[in-house]
Amino acid sequence: MHRCLVFLLLLLLGGCTASQGPQLKRQEASGAGADQASEAKADLLYHLMVAELAGSRGDLGRAASDYLAAARLSSDPAVAERATRIALLAKREGLALAAADRWHGLLPNSLEARQTVGLLSVRRSEVDKAVTALAATVQMAPGGAAQGLESLSAILSQEADNPAALQVMQRVAEKYPKNRASYYAVAQVALQSQQPAVALTALNEALALSPQWRAAYLLRVETYLRLERPQEALDDLSSLLRSSPQDYDLRLRYAHTLISLSRTREALAEFRKLLQRHPDDARALYPAALLAIDAQFNAQARTWLQRLLALGERTDAAHYFLGRVAEQEKHYQTAIGYYRRTRGAYRDDARLRIAAVLASGGQLDQARAHLVALRGQDSQLAARSYGVEGEIMRTLGRMQASLKAYDTGLAAFPNDKDLLYGRAMTLIEMERVAAAERDLRAILAKDPNDPHVLNALGYTLADHTDRLQEAAHLVARAYAQRPHDPAVIDSMGWLAYRQGRLHAALNYLSTAWELANDPEIGAHYGEVLWKLGRHAQARRIWQQALQAHSDNTLLNSTIKRLTQ
Repeated sequence: MHRCLVFLLLLLLGGCTASQGPQLKRQEASGAGADQASEAKADLLYHLMVAELAGSRGDLGRAASDYLAAARLSSDPAVAERATRIALLAKREGLALAAADRWHGLLPNSLEARQTVGLLSVRRSEVDKAVTALAATVQMAPGGAAQGLESLSAILSQEADNPAALQVMQRVAEKYPKNRASYYAVAQVALQSQQPAVALTALNEALALSPQWRAAYLLRVETYLRLERPQEALDDLSSLLRSSPQDYDLRLRYAHTLISLSRTREALAEFRKLLQRHPDDARALYPAALLAIDAQFNAQARTWLQRLLALGERTDAAHYFLGRVAEQEKHYQTAIGYYRRTRGAYRDDARLRIAAVLASGGQLDQARAHLVALRGQDSQLAARSYGVEGEIMRTLGRMQASLKAYDTGLAAFPNDKDLLYGRAMTLIEMERVAAAERDLRAILAKDPNDPHVLNALGYTLADHTDRLQEAAHLVARAYAQRPHDPAVIDSMGWLAYRQGRLHAALNYLSTAWELANDPEIGAHYGEVLWKLGRHAQARRIWQQALQAHSDNTLLNSTIKRLTQ
């Protein structure tokens, strides 16, 4: 045995015997007592030696067992603490809890020992035991109950996958009904436990006790967003901004919340204000650039993206979206250059976009060859490459070639969701609505609540069939999940138009148009205005849509059908 190990064990043993004090010395004075003490020391030394040797060999399970045996023989809390830590390393939580109980018994005023007992009890779903231990840690906190509750919520948030964590936090918090920190702590653990409704109830209680508590408002904003109630999140942020109009971080969060509400124009205006104050803040530059791209403000988007590159911030995304801007402006070689420089999370998308750019530039054979090469180089991109090929062909009006690409892809990747959806879009263009419906329903068979697919199928039935009641059911399900999505709002409006409810249609479509200057929304909105006799306004909407989408088929065909 290594001399240093023997020395360490003797030191530990010395500490253990010293802690037994005069009583042990009196026992040693008698023969039987001396024998018992000698035997206890020998057992303790044996278990410590075996534990350390097992640990040095990597046998943590054996080390944990023998350290627990040593802890039961020793009155030194350091041995029990080490036994606890070794058992945790060995992932033997039953042994760890037994050792922690011993540690706490030997050192009852140790905050760490109580926390460890409580945490391990949570992991083993021993709720009553956990509540007893952890409630005591709140009382022991040097900064008072508020600090103790804050520390406890941080500990339990790490165990949020276990339902016992939230139960324990709620039980401890019940002991402090007049302390706002108790409700805030419950909310934090509830959010980590994916229980936003519980968090909201707790935060409402906290704000009832402390109506101006900024931290609780901010956490409630996050909670509303988790609950997909962004308007209420925005209301809370607006209230905070009224009292702190110069708060930069608050306004940044406000702008992001506007994005979640699809209020892109307002969001872009907010980001412009933020960038006037801090022009090099990547937190504002990046979302502002994406909003500018969406709004067709390409020059502004390019400026912001190039600034990100100069700052060395989000360079992969900046290269990718500079490629998208160049592609929109038909600067195809520039776009390809940016895509080739894209790395990281956007690399795969960029490699696929190169094919679309080649096709847009009239190099269709090269585009298809590029996709074939990608399939050979990266099996992870194979399914997506068939989808890109199908989309390219559909965009070029080559529907049979598009259908063939999707069919080939689905032969290799049966039931691929994206390929089924893409093929459905091509089939709709070919007026093969029944076949398209089969593909969309195949997706819904596996994911019956997919709002994107529900909306697509509902819109298709409303636009191409007289099954309006069925269409209404599908679109309503999508709308219930995505009430702020302009595509879904457009479907609600178009369905109302097909049902003859022109004023209801107008309300939906005007909202959708405000949220997104999409050419198809513009076509629908203009048509409803036209049918209501508001021809001048319809022409204005169409003209606005044509400015950015002059080649959109639906937009042009709608204008021609109604005006000629």
